[in-house]
Amino acid sequence: VKGTLDADLRMDVPIRKGGEVKTKGRLTGENLYIDSGIFNSPIKEGDFILNISGKQTDIDSLNFKIGKSDISLTGNLTGWDRLKGDISIESSFLDTADIMPLESSSVMGTEPGPMDSLMKKLNLDIDLNISKGYWRELRWKQLEADLNLLAGALFINRSNIYLEHGSLDIKGHILRGAEPDMAINTIILLNKQPVEKLLRDIRFGFQGLKGDLTMAAKLYMRGKSKEDLIPSLTGAADVTIQTGLMKNPNTFIKVLDDLSLQNIFKERPPDLREDGLFFESIQAEAEINKGIIRSENFTMRSPVFNAVAYGESDLDKKTVDFILAAQPHGTIDTIVSNIPIVGFIITGEDRSVLA
Repeated sequence: VKGTLDADLRMDVPIRKGGEVKTKGRLTGENLYIDSGIFNSPIKEGDFILNISGKQTDIDSLNFKIGKSDISLTGNLTGWDRLKGDISIESSFLDTADIMPLESSSVMGTEPGPMDSLMKKLNLDIDLNISKGYWRELRWKQLEADLNLLAGALFINRSNIYLEHGSLDIKGHILRGAEPDMAINTIILLNKQPVEKLLRDIRFGFQGLKGDLTMAAKLYMRGKSKEDLIPSLTGAADVTIQTGLMKNPNTFIKVLDDLSLQNIFKERPPDLREDGLFFESIQAEAEINKGIIRSENFTMRSPVFNAVAYGESDLDKKTVDFILAAQPHGTIDTIVSNIPIVGFIITGEDRSVLA
């Protein structure tokens, strides 16, 4: 810890054991630097002004930087050993990686981290207002939240995150300790979000899809560990992707791609003329129950064929079970010449059309 402290305090300390310490005055700090080992970066350029009266502490101002982020606090606290109060936090820029604790345990871990002993002594109502920031590489334009930190548990009463192409509304809680529990309710609204950029920004691990994503979804997940969240995912979603490309297609997509070999680059925009399955639109309404997505009306349109499908996908086991119907736009001759199996089905052994 480095910096300058200035105090003008009066403290009345009782001689008898168990008596109450009475404090009144003002405490300020300037040019503070704190490298606690808790966060990814040290706290720097810190300054604060505190007015203290008995067990009441008014935070006139508390400002500091951590990594690329700047944070300002105001509010009031009551108590010494266990703090209770109301806090307002503002930031013109926040990178969540800067404030994530450096702990070996998970967010819901049972092993105590370096901040646990402090967090268990807090009962704070927090009003959060951040002008812009990042989660991983996902950028937001505004974040507003109403939080409660109670005995080490975080309750998200309300949070609104405004993105470049939509918004997220999140409610829920995160409980740590011997009985960890995490529950999240989310409403997602996206409008013409470049899906490739979204997958890259959240580090999804799959980069095989291009297009503009429009989505409305309501999702719920709950579990004792991160591994429990996907198997518990429940909700509904309405999804549309316009003018896109499926790269590195799996077997399911390669079957469709065989139907379009003669016109693989037909009517494509210049930025989508690469290997993969080009489509004009994909639409689907999906119901999600305990990690299994089911859709009855998946549709795909492309210049060379249309397709419809129904079935389900297990997000946890990473399996799909779909029935697909495809309508090629080419002639029978084109299909037969390119797909020998389909040709045999259509013409039979005697080369006559069966129907």
